[in-house]
Amino acid sequence: MAAQLLSRFTLVVFLFSLGCTAQTKTKLSDSATIASSYDKATQTLTVSVQLVDGVHAYASGETTGRPVSLSVNPANGWKVVGAVDLPKGKEKTLRSGKSVILEGNFALKAKVQGGEGPISGELHLQVCSDDGCDRPREHPFTVKVPKSK
Repeated sequence: MAAQLLSRFTLVVFLFSLGCTAQTKTKLSDSATIASSYDKATQTLTVSVQLVDGVHAYASGETTGRPVSLSVNPANGWKVVGAVDLPKGKEKTLRSGKSVILEGNFALKAKVQGGEGPISGELHLQVCSDDGCDRPREHPFTVKVPKSK
């Protein structure tokens, strides 16, 4: 009887230890690298996003999470002309159901005109992993634009 109890106790301790292995988790708020640039020849503002592995953002067409979006501050006279070019997502079944997601690297592009000086704005982004989601966040950016001659 004592041997059986010891054997069961050993099995329980072993199984428990399997679930307690050390894990490194990425802080979701630190899981995206964002860079912005402006091409004067095409008048195109590009905001590039690089997500760490295991993390996704939401694309246009998503109904649960907040899809990525871009806004330009009208300071210095800049305005977006036409629609912002948003990356196409892919449908994926997550624990919460079907979603339209973005993974890895992607970019948002906008034609801008009418301004002089720096272009500033915000990238609106919500990132998630299999374990949960970060709150939607605004990531400010500023792009220096060379003065016209």
